[in-house]
Amino acid sequence: MFEDRDKINAIYHLNQLEEFMKLKGVPESLQLAIAFKSISDPVAKQWMSAVSHTLNYYEQFKVAFTKTFWSKMTQSRVKCSIYQDKYEKQSNLSMSGHLIEYAVLASYLGMSDAEFIDAIKLHYPVNIQRCLVGSLGYRAGNHRRFEAP
Repeated sequence: MFEDRDKINAIYHLNQLEEFMKLKGVPESLQLAIAFKSISDPVAKQWMSAVSHTLNYYEQFKVAFTKTFWSKMTQSRVKCSIYQDKYEKQSNLSMSGHLIEYAVLASYLGMSDAEFIDAIKLHYPVNIQRCLVGSLGYRAGNHRRFEAP
């Protein structure tokens, strides 16, 4: 469900939607209707109401949805949050959960590993920054994508 456009990445939503439709064997004739039903965010529903009459196929929906909810402006805002946000103890996320949330966002931006690590480490206190940098393998000549152990 695309229920909170500020928390759910539009590309992630489309990937999940396509995986669901493939898994369930949804025929092309029903894909657009299912895509419409997958949206519950109020603003996204308004958008859908405004453009639904112009969309005849799921592929058209994907293009329009991406242009609206993963625009260059949205991508810039997400990248800015990766650079400027901080981990807050009061949040419902653990430190590792916070890291994973931002790693997912970065993966849809095409950020290099080094760029992501340089940005995300600043979310944490200095003692955690040191551990984070070491555990992610950010050493001279070893700039690799974050991989779960």
